[in-house]
Amino acid sequence: MLGSGCHARRSCIVLTSAGAGAPAVCTATGGAVRVCIAGSPSTCTRTSWGRGGGAEEEEGSNEENGLAAPPSSQSSCRVHSWLGGAKTCLLRMPALCLGVWVYMLVLHGAALAAPVPRAAGLDDALAAWDGVALHAFRRAPVAPAACAGPLSWRAASFCELVGAADAAGRFAPLCDTGRRGLGTFVHYSTTGVQKNAGDSVLPRATRMAVEYFFGAAPAWALREVRVPTSARDVEDADAAASAVLVGGGGLFYPANAHARQNVSGWQWPVHRAHLLGFEAPVFLFAVGWNAFRGQAEPPAAQWAAYLASLAALAARTHGGGYVTLRESYSLSAVAAQAPDLPLHYQSCATTLLATLQPCLASESLLRTPRAGAGGRGVLAVNLADDELGLRLGPPADQEAVLAALEAWLAGAHAAGWTVHVVLQATSDRRLLHRLQGTRAFPFETITFNANTRRRRGDGPQPSQRDWLQVVDYYRSVTVAASSRGHGVMIPFGLHVATISLVTHEKVRAFARDVGHPEWSVELAPARRLRGGPGLAEELTGVLDAIDANRSAVHAALVDAQRQLAAVAAANALRWAPAVVRRRRDLSTRESLKKRAARTTLRALEGRHAGADVYVLGSGRTLGFVDPAFFRGRVTVGVNQVNRHVRALTYLVRKDLEPHAFRDILAAAGNRTTHVVTRGHKGGQGWKNARTVLTHFSAELDAGRIVVADHACHTQRCNGSRLEGLPPPGDRLVVSDSTITTAIHLAAHLGAARIIVCGHDLALLDGEANFGGYHDSATLAQSWALPRKSRRGSVTGRAAYAAWLSGDIGAINITHDTLVLRDLLQARYPGLLIYSLSPFLGLGLEGHRVGAPIGTPDVGEPIGTPDAYKVYDRLDRAHAYHDPNRSLEAALAPHLRRHYGARTGIRLVSLGCSLGHGVEAFADAGFDAYGVDVSGASIEQALQLGRGRRCATHGGAPACLQRASLTALPFADAFFEAGVSADVLEHLRPADVPRVVAEVSRVVRSLLFLRISTVPEGRKMSLDGAELTLHLTVQPRGWWLKQFEACGWRELSPAGFPPRTTAKAAFIALSRG
Repeated sequence: MLGSGCHARRSCIVLTSAGAGAPAVCTATGGAVRVCIAGSPSTCTRTSWGRGGGAEEEEGSNEENGLAAPPSSQSSCRVHSWLGGAKTCLLRMPALCLGVWVYMLVLHGAALAAPVPRAAGLDDALAAWDGVALHAFRRAPVAPAACAGPLSWRAASFCELVGAADAAGRFAPLCDTGRRGLGTFVHYSTTGVQKNAGDSVLPRATRMAVEYFFGAAPAWALREVRVPTSARDVEDADAAASAVLVGGGGLFYPANAHARQNVSGWQWPVHRAHLLGFEAPVFLFAVGWNAFRGQAEPPAAQWAAYLASLAALAARTHGGGYVTLRESYSLSAVAAQAPDLPLHYQSCATTLLATLQPCLASESLLRTPRAGAGGRGVLAVNLADDELGLRLGPPADQEAVLAALEAWLAGAHAAGWTVHVVLQATSDRRLLHRLQGTRAFPFETITFNANTRRRRGDGPQPSQRDWLQVVDYYRSVTVAASSRGHGVMIPFGLHVATISLVTHEKVRAFARDVGHPEWSVELAPARRLRGGPGLAEELTGVLDAIDANRSAVHAALVDAQRQLAAVAAANALRWAPAVVRRRRDLSTRESLKKRAARTTLRALEGRHAGADVYVLGSGRTLGFVDPAFFRGRVTVGVNQVNRHVRALTYLVRKDLEPHAFRDILAAAGNRTTHVVTRGHKGGQGWKNARTVLTHFSAELDAGRIVVADHACHTQRCNGSRLEGLPPPGDRLVVSDSTITTAIHLAAHLGAARIIVCGHDLALLDGEANFGGYHDSATLAQSWALPRKSRRGSVTGRAAYAAWLSGDIGAINITHDTLVLRDLLQARYPGLLIYSLSPFLGLGLEGHRVGAPIGTPDVGEPIGTPDAYKVYDRLDRAHAYHDPNRSLEAALAPHLRRHYGARTGIRLVSLGCSLGHGVEAFADAGFDAYGVDVSGASIEQALQLGRGRRCATHGGAPACLQRASLTALPFADAFFEAGVSADVLEHLRPADVPRVVAEVSRVVRSLLFLRISTVPEGRKMSLDGAELTLHLTVQPRGWWLKQFEACGWRELSPAGFPPRTTAKAAFIALSRG
């Protein structure tokens, strides 16, 4: 069972073994996950984040790592906190009651109000699953309320389908599809006939799990996950879908043929703009990171698309995206790739089959063995054939594994087992061919109807029969041993004993996740424990242990499945409110459709064709324009602009507080049409539309209010960047500022020329808005918005000023305005867009005008006096450096591990800031130096007492110096190693070759680099100059080529951080 609750700054995964009484105590430190088996401290192991090793030092708390934070600072790791605050008391109910409760929540929009015991752990939550309640539940039909209609879950009829060739068409879901309450779910999964038997079971099991834990069945709209998702697909889902379900399966597998594209970089080819465009909540159900051990990274463009897709999922997470991963291996990998993406554990739905349909539970393990051939039961074995080099190693190792498997199976047959060789995938024939060649013992070959074509008409559907055939077969198996994930998970879900043949980390992780690592055996010779038992001997021992403890193993299977079901129930509780909100939004949308046509945005299309339309922002410059100038002109204002220009034609707003809006309606009079975005602040949802329907129905019917649908690129649309226009006619764009929506409306009205006034993006005389724009209510509302800057979360005037100045995101407004201009002029040929700005006159009159957002970058050549001044100003203006924190310090243990016991190694920190990293390297036994372009930083570092620990070498330079990377004050090959973290992206592109050459001159043999690969917003220094700091934003491969040109080659030291994350590239280099 997965849990989290470390009070340290790193995340912990606890894998609770069946029957363990005490919770495991985790001490997660450094950049790793501490994995423990509860009740068995000796089995604790330390595993790394992702493919390469430690997590980034700067990522901070559990929440920043995308994992649920603990409810308190307890040292015990509790499942409650991993579940993210799941309503534990509800888990005390049988799942039947929980399913009904979730369904009633969705149907009526009830609030989650049940109290959560703060210290409730998994054992307490699962107590109610024992005894009479669970016993009765497993034999009872679903309550009528769960389906809001006649009973349709016929467990007996489902059981009849298993193995019945003529009954497949009679399968009924838990509840009748299309029943009211859940509406339509769009399911992106593999469809049709599959070559892999597990993939035929998976999508149906996933839908069964949703129906089971929600207590009702939606109408399912099935989509092939591997077909590119189009804008039309998004539009169709937005029109009717209550949710978008994706998965399960190992969709995060970059080497798969369907993932080898630059749209998303994973097996669902959905562009990030489309991923953000789904209005319905998007649930990724039990997907997996499926990369093999030692597999090469995908091409840079594909990897960038993949990271962008994860970033898009992270942007949706506040109410619109939910990502669950099927085992701890995937959780660790994806958490390293996307630290900002919240993740939760969810086992594959196939592991829950006996819970979802109790009639499927196998009792083969409980049958008493009998003497004689085959008397011990069926031993089913599957060995995957794909990527054998990555799974098992070179050909010699592969042959050794096949020989060991043959010896094991021969011994099992001699001991009374009936051996089945299962072709889980049609290509899994390597083991079969060997056994057929040697004929050492008799065995059966099991294949499934993977290539049967569908029939037309009313007859049974073979694809339906195929997946039932797989389930029916595994119910007859006693022990299933497989190197494929579903070759283990499907039998586990049916209460069949399993042995994970480890050739991929996912099957090892599954055994650990359910608390039984002893049910897994490593096959690859190079990865097996030296000096331990041979492979055949170890497999025999595991099989004998299962055989000798059949009842205990069966009980452990049932108990582990109960725990997995509790996690699935908690996820259903987490998802249900999002479905509630979406159902309410769809209801609101339908209500608006029934209104008069004049209340829609389409009714305004072309109303002022050929006219000049003035778009008025709230900037201070608007106050210097006489309102009479706009008399008789078509005007589109934003928010409270009517407080200066009263006779507006249109007034656009994205937020709607009923009391304040009623005052605005009264002040504007009957001549103004109010255009309101249907989502609050332009976000997804229909909150504003509901407010209009509830409080301003008469004004809506009179045509004074138009509720505008819109296109939104994130859940809140804040911090996003405009990339495209919605389809013409019925949607407007929304972005950081209402001004873009107003400009788009002007074009929608048919304007020939759009003249923008008051769109300042600057302070004038220290003020952002014209006098009188705000009253106390709107000012408090604006200032109350928490905003994140480089200095942390702030509110009040400082927050608003930071937002406007670009410290948070005003650069997006400039970007969005310019992009919108180009997009509109492309859509409406001949459209002209101007600005009306009296800046020049105001400057002549003596007013102090702040630098407008979007002025050219300073970008001084590094090493010049001006560049030194830039970074000195930055240091003072932005408290840019924390004296007790540095990115390069996180690399110290990796360097120490690389050099082993050697001491006295001379090292330089290139961009040392306040010297914290230099001090960390000195503590690790290095002869550490540092340079930085900011003299202010070096001065402060010396005041902190740093830079006095480097060895003297007869006239050696100072430990800390102010210097440019273009001219380092050191002799050739003075350093054996160099480290740089978040520095090189600050170079001008023209300076990069010079800096690489200079660093190569002074560093002899090793470089550890961390380079940011994302843009950074602009900043204001003390004198008002605007600075853009990331001047060279390039992918990892580009930087690698720069250093390779100077003789460096890439090094992959063990434990080095992941090569690429969503924000940075890590590069280890060596030469000589």
